[in-house]
Amino acid sequence: MTNKKRILILIESFTPGFKNGGHGRTIRNLIDFYHEDYDFYVFTSDRDIGDSKPYPNIMSKQWLSVDNALVSYNEPFRLWLSLHDVIQENKIDVIFSCGFFSNYTLRIIIDRFLNRIQIPIIVAPMGQFNLGALGFKSNIKKTILYVINKLNLHKVIYLSVSTEQEATESRELLTNVKTLINEDLPSKNMLALNYHILKESGSLRIIYLSRIHPKKNLKYAIDLLKSINANIVFDIYGPIEDQVYFNQIIEKIKILPINIVVKYKGEVNPQDTISVFSNYHVFLFPTLGENFGHVIYESLAAMCIPIISTNTPWNDLEQYTCGYTIPLQQKDRYIHILNELAEMDINQLQIYRRNAYFYAEKKSNEVFNLRSFEKMIESVGLK
Repeated sequence: MTNKKRILILIESFTPGFKNGGHGRTIRNLIDFYHEDYDFYVFTSDRDIGDSKPYPNIMSKQWLSVDNALVSYNEPFRLWLSLHDVIQENKIDVIFSCGFFSNYTLRIIIDRFLNRIQIPIIVAPMGQFNLGALGFKSNIKKTILYVINKLNLHKVIYLSVSTEQEATESRELLTNVKTLINEDLPSKNMLALNYHILKESGSLRIIYLSRIHPKKNLKYAIDLLKSINANIVFDIYGPIEDQVYFNQIIEKIKILPINIVVKYKGEVNPQDTISVFSNYHVFLFPTLGENFGHVIYESLAAMCIPIISTNTPWNDLEQYTCGYTIPLQQKDRYIHILNELAEMDINQLQIYRRNAYFYAEKKSNEVFNLRSFEKMIESVGLK
């Protein structure tokens, strides 16, 4: 019998699913790094986000050994129906719930408040408290936050946040909530030095890789391309989460000038992101908000230069000459930078690409050495 603490992770979608973007990567990276220190139990859905059918060839309602954790795949409604049994049968020490507004998170907050659950509960908002994310389904979210504040339900939980900025945003929404800094871990061994990409002056290969959702602001990126003078290849990757929004993007693509070639290339399995990024010069990602942004790290690791909004923690890229963080209000600056990079030849661009690689290496080493998840677990009384 192991004496390691047992951590139950509640998440809407887990491997082999990948449509929840960085949330799934955050948890996979966490388990990969800490599985020798803790026993992880993952309670999740039996299908990917938006899918009507369960994963093929995966047994449901059983604990399966998957990627250094025990994982139970269940019908979506069962994620909150069976929690008490899961906690008691597996002698769970702490609950780590992903996403503040999910049904299972709200259920365990209420149960903890009523003393039906007596172990510590840590909730990771995972970017849901930034202004960009709060703008979607805002009336429902405002109502939930109002009720929780009114009844002081948040007093019985801890919030796991990635940055001090996310901690501040959380305390503004939930009065005096207890926040714990737990920096997201990048994927281990994902750095891939690649010198073989070609580039001529007057051309640029640009990638967008993320969920197709208004929060990710792909429409803004399409609008930028209208003012680029060079020959542009712009490839879009990611699950279509909002079909109406995607249809609007298709209409915008139809009226782009002939020097801009845009294609939708489908979904990418997380294990393939580095190799996909390595085929492009620039990652254009004017997101409305990220609490971490795994794809930003992955683009850097693949030597693909990020041009991103300031709504992420990656605000020092220009300091290291490996990318650009630009406020969304400064469209002219986005256009200027894209035109400038397009005019470079591969030798000029290679300076940025090498810097991106070494920046990613530096950042990953710093985060791994912090062991912030371990410190967070200790701070809730578990050692």
